[in-house]
Amino acid sequence: MGYDRSPESVAALHAVTGILGDRLGRLTVATVAPFGDVRESERKHEELLRHLVTDVPGYHLRLEILHGHPATALRERAASGSYGLLALGTRGRGLATAIVGSTADSLASESTTPVLLSAVPSGWST
Repeated sequence: MGYDRSPESVAALHAVTGILGDRLGRLTVATVAPFGDVRESERKHEELLRHLVTDVPGYHLRLEILHGHPATALRERAASGSYGLLALGTRGRGLATAIVGSTADSLASESTTPVLLSAVPSGWST
């Protein structure tokens, strides 16, 4: 599952846990850090993931920080980890906003792993 703290990525997490429920085997939540200041970037992304764990009770989340272009990093991780589903939001947050829409589009059209895309339902708050 790709996570960037956007409402859409939170909605994707809730969608996948809601749809699969107790049939969910393993749930890995990955965030993608850009190349550059690795230490500071990793610290910020670890903070994002730690915050998420408190929002999803009842599931053991495996947390990962990937590096590079979001679509490529998520696609490669899903394939190398033999995941059965890749879930992410349709848009991102902050600086990632410009690329996450294209990330969702790229993954939906090019991933060999099935992709669940989630938007925020109207009136829904995260």
